[in-house]
Amino acid sequence: MAFQLIYTSAPRLLQAGRSGFGTVAKHPAIREALQREIEKFSQFSRQEGMNPGRIVIQFRCLSIGGEDFYVLSRIKDAGADYTGRTNHIAHHVVFTASEAAVAKAAGLTPIDVIFHLNEKFLWKEYWNEYPLELGPTDEININTLYPVISLPAKYWQFVTEKFSSAAILAPGSVADSCWVVYSPDQSEYLLAMFGESLLLHENPWRITFANELQPTDRVEEIAWRGIPSDSPLNSVAAQSVRPTLDLTRPTVELPAPIREFTDRAIHGIAVPEFKPQQHTHLVEPKSPGISPGCSTHPASQTPPSAPRFFEDTPEKVPVILNRTKIGKNFKRGVQKRNNNVLADFLNTNWLRAAQSFFCKKADVFF
Repeated sequence: MAFQLIYTSAPRLLQAGRSGFGTVAKHPAIREALQREIEKFSQFSRQEGMNPGRIVIQFRCLSIGGEDFYVLSRIKDAGADYTGRTNHIAHHVVFTASEAAVAKAAGLTPIDVIFHLNEKFLWKEYWNEYPLELGPTDEININTLYPVISLPAKYWQFVTEKFSSAAILAPGSVADSCWVVYSPDQSEYLLAMFGESLLLHENPWRITFANELQPTDRVEEIAWRGIPSDSPLNSVAAQSVRPTLDLTRPTVELPAPIREFTDRAIHGIAVPEFKPQQHTHLVEPKSPGISPGCSTHPASQTPPSAPRFFEDTPEKVPVILNRTKIGKNFKRGVQKRNNNVLADFLNTNWLRAAQSFFCKKADVFF
């Protein structure tokens, strides 16, 4: 099972007597030393030039007290806090070494887990509850997940014109640590591209990455450092000794792929079959119609459908009904309803009765 930790600004934190930014919910299995380390990278930079509406996705490997932990993080703006000042929320999912081993054996990468967390609306968008110690029902069962990303590397092919480009991030000097610059229209494909390259590694759970590095991040913790082409961190990348993959100029700026892995990137590899009894199958991205290895990239081709990594969780908005109209319509139709509805009305529970009469099949929340 994977555990959760949620960090934001609140009038009451999980630690008694504290308020402001801090941990508001977590599993007790996350000990204090690990919690402190996670809180260090729970920040959301508002430096000039950083998009305030961005959603930061990061994956880290931590070693605390002789144990290894693997942390998936989603950090975003959360409007105003209880004081009216800017707020953000950092939602972390923590895997132990044994859980990561189970995921690896099932053919899962961290990218697959990110997709499922988003698909099941498990990410928190904001926090408006009391501090909470999470329990067994809040644990994430890795055994219910299945691989989403596969090879051939269709996302790399669409962005760079070559399936083999996925092998640029295959085991080798570039994959050890690099910067990945992308344009705004490429952002939705970046994590899927990382996922394809992770499949070329013996253990994809040892490769750290970020779709958007932040000024507050410790650079050495992240191997694949994604940054938008308009990020203020481009100057940091330019001064770095580590290589830069500029996806905005893929035919000019990209280094050569690792040759021993190009065949896998082009033709695919076998992955363990994993079929849960119940799940919603991901619709495979439509192939652009280019044969593997072909370098042509027609402008008319349809881009592949990237897995949904960034959609906000849809919030259920209460439907406000017109009370006068409810009363009139209810009086005209009440005789057609059963005795339970009439009893609700007579007992002054008119709102519940009206809901039963008019909104029986609607998704209405009072």
